[in-house]
Amino acid sequence: MTKYTRGEFIAEYGELNLIWGYEDITHVVVEGVKATVYADTEIFSVFSMAQCPSTGKWVLHGKYKMYKHTGDYKHRTSYYVMGTLHREDGPALRAVFNNNMIEHMYYNMGELHREGAPAHIIMRSNGEIIEEKYYINGECHREDGPAVTLFYGDKISKQWYHHGEPYEPNLTKRALCQ
Repeated sequence: MTKYTRGEFIAEYGELNLIWGYEDITHVVVEGVKATVYADTEIFSVFSMAQCPSTGKWVLHGKYKMYKHTGDYKHRTSYYVMGTLHREDGPALRAVFNNNMIEHMYYNMGELHREGAPAHIIMRSNGEIIEEKYYINGECHREDGPAVTLFYGDKISKQWYHHGEPYEPNLTKRALCQ
């Protein structure tokens, strides 16, 4: 186990795009490939990292959990494979906002992606859906219904997208391809 100041950690491992913007970080404790980031005595975040074989740079690899209140978030959990947001068995990013809204985002190697279900979901803490968006390979897309649905109380807004391009639902798929 090695304890680093913020500056020492950045010098040794790079910023990993995690701690450079948070001035209240005081030190980082590293055990193997697991790092625990502190703001005074509070745990700010915990993450796993790996050294990229091709570049030699240290990158996020595995679970990243942010505990400390930052901006709009109460806490956030994300999953990485060699520095890229990715998870096969659930959302790669799950955030709980200060207003208790919950956000789930499904990523496949850095791109929003989920087949047969929305890749981006925002809901209330009771599970009520506020917003859902379908993505395939980073493009807003859905074959069998609206790709974006927004729920405003008793009003619903629907938007259709085909490979990232908006369209009106009364157009046939053949017309979209021309």
